[in-house]
Order: sequence, then structure tokens, then C-alpha cells
Amino acid sequence: MNEAITLDDFLAAAEARKRELGITDADIEAVRNSGTRRTPEKRKLLVRIAERARRGGKTPLPANY
Repeated sequence: MNEAITLDDFLAAAEARKRELGITDADIEAVRNSGTRRTPEKRKLLVRIAERARRGGKTPLPANY
């Protein structure tokens, strides 16, 4: 059975794994979706997700609305 971990622990592990693999922020930015074909509904959803992250004290992931 999987053991529960906190979000902070998960994020720290993900960052460590990215470093192990040599993945940089530039690599991630290069494949990021431009958002030019997003529906209005998806744009609203992304805004709500970002607002929820901020309320939780987290920095939201970058998104092109």
C-alpha cells in the first residue's frame, strides 16, 4: 500500500528528480502550451486553479490563459 505524503514533500521530491534528470526550467518552458487554442472554459478553469494555489500559499504553475 502507498504511504501518504504531504504536498510539500511531493514537490520537493519532484524538484530533486528534475535535478537528477538534468531537466531545467528552460526545458519545461520550451514545451509549454502557448494557450492560443484554449476554450474560454479551460481559461476560466486555469484561473480558478491558480487562485486556489495562491489561497493555499503556493505559487501557481505558469499558464497561458
